[in-house]
Amino acid sequence: MAAQDYFWLGLSVLVLLAFGASYVQKQLKLRRAHDWPIQSGRVDSATIRLESRGDKQSAYVAEVRYAYAMNGAAYSGRLRRNFMREKSAQQWIANYPPGRILTIRYNPGNFADSVLLEREQIGVHAA
Repeated sequence: MAAQDYFWLGLSVLVLLAFGASYVQKQLKLRRAHDWPIQSGRVDSATIRLESRGDKQSAYVAEVRYAYAMNGAAYSGRLRRNFMREKSAQQWIANYPPGRILTIRYNPGNFADSVLLEREQIGVHAA
């Protein structure tokens, strides 16, 4: 193997490790969030956009932005999901019209850190 091949192999391994670490970190946060206190919030916006994912690949990214207040201070967060079909993204986002009341889990040690757990939202159906 040439030195250039080792470079690209090493770079590929580093990128895969970074994505893996990010995934594990998100999963651990979701597990911890089950024990966090609950606060009411509301949907600020819900959008869908088509993102390119390399050559001839793309995904529809649906994003819900929400707001909540703690001790008189305003905070916000977001929930994102990826879809292969636009119709699936539209069906999912239809569950989150602006102004809808939500159940938010917040980190008691950092009010700005929050999670919106889909299964805790009444009337939300998976797409």
